[in-house]
Amino acid sequence: MKQAWSGADWLPHLRELTELIAETERRSAGGDRVAQLAARACKALIPYGEIGTARELAESALRLRRVSRWSRLPLRYHRARAMLEQGEIEAARAELAAVLDECRSDLGTGHHLTTAVESARFAFDGDPALEERFYRIVLAERLAAHGSDDSRTLETRFGLINALNSLNRHAEAEEECRAILADHHRLGGSDPAAAQARGVLGTVLHRAGRYDEAERELRAATDHADPRLLPSALHALALLFLDLDRPKSAEAALRGALPSSERLSGRKAPDTYEIRVTLAWALIEQGRGDEVVEELRELVRILTAYSPRGHWALLARLGLAKSTNDVAEMRSIAEAYVQIFGPDDRETLDAHYELGLALGHSEEAGSILRSVFEARIRLLPPGHPATTKAQTALEHATRP
Repeated sequence: MKQAWSGADWLPHLRELTELIAETERRSAGGDRVAQLAARACKALIPYGEIGTARELAESALRLRRVSRWSRLPLRYHRARAMLEQGEIEAARAELAAVLDECRSDLGTGHHLTTAVESARFAFDGDPALEERFYRIVLAERLAAHGSDDSRTLETRFGLINALNSLNRHAEAEEECRAILADHHRLGGSDPAAAQARGVLGTVLHRAGRYDEAERELRAATDHADPRLLPSALHALALLFLDLDRPKSAEAALRGALPSSERLSGRKAPDTYEIRVTLAWALIEQGRGDEVVEELRELVRILTAYSPRGHWALLARLGLAKSTNDVAEMRSIAEAYVQIFGPDDRETLDAHYELGLALGHSEEAGSILRSVFEARIRLLPPGHPATTKAQTALEHATRP
């Protein structure tokens, strides 16, 4: 069997691998090598969206005899990840806790599997402060063990940046991004690696409201991105274009991102679904909501089954409600954002902003938009464009 790394690479070999597991089980032969192959396949299949397939594969491999403890641990980890994706939260966390204890004992606290299991088990529950604390702990360990230019260290630094962004601590996130870029320059890093860092920096600047700088960084990221990272870079650029009220440019970027994402990650991968949701919004913002009603119905069905409390499921529902002028549904979605993410979350405020627009010139619209405007003044940097948009909408809704 060839060495395969992506979900697309593994799909043609699944039958062969399943038969190999079954034959190994029948013969009661040593299954260590087969277990390792199954773990590699699971690792690739889960982000590709083949959750059920990965779980079945892990469970089949775990039935093998004469498999070392070190080969079983990754299989148990991937099975638990699949369980999390399928909504079996309590059982998955219990399994991850057990695997984590064994990883710490057998592999050590700095081993990549130990930190991966800890990350999966760590219950952020929408709390970026917990996420920040976790990534700072892991980053200190990885810097000591591997140095600043190691891919595992870089991955952790990006996780920390995302947490800081969620906390609206954009200056700290920007500082971390620029430190990564300085390390790349000092060490003579590759253009694709620097492009990834510039893409993250562009997202930080976008969230901080520095749209011109953000566009410059995101365009540079798309120009030099590794092919596997290009869809996410184009998606980030499209999200900026939507905030810049340039939905046609967003549509063009997304139509470039979607086929690449489907080819590299799969049609059922979360990244692909997210691009499809954003593309629907790009068409809605062009007044073409009637074109995407059926697309959004499919996305709502899939994403709600996949993660009913997730942002992208709610965003698909919001797009469908806006396209069909269903104000009652928009109100329900806005309330769900408050319950799940809290009243001051950026996406919560965006959902209430859309609800206020839908209510038009009314007292209720004015009340909602005033709350959004005041929250954005309090939470966002001075002069942020999103605050200005909320103020304009508020003035329109309350104009005599």
